[in-house]
Amino acid sequence: MWLNRFAKVHQLEEDGSTFPSERFDLLPLDRVIERNKTTTFYTAVMGKLTSVSNIVIKPVEDYDQIRDVPMREIVIENQQYVTRFKYTN
Repeated sequence: MWLNRFAKVHQLEEDGSTFPSERFDLLPLDRVIERNKTTTFYTAVMGKLTSVSNIVIKPVEDYDQIRDVPMREIVIENQQYVTRFKYTN
């Protein structure tokens, strides 16, 4: 799962039968005290989560110019593929 290289899912809470995408709290690795344990994911209450990692090109303004920059995009879905959480780094 690519997510464990950039951030850790922290304090994922159960929200009945819906997928609580608004409750994801992504912590940058420089703010995680125990960096060796960044593969911990709190997904037990939600069941199976699926993640897909892609490279996408995003326009970025740099010194009054707009240029295309490749970025890592991570998409996390629940089992029903109904609700998504998207993170671009």
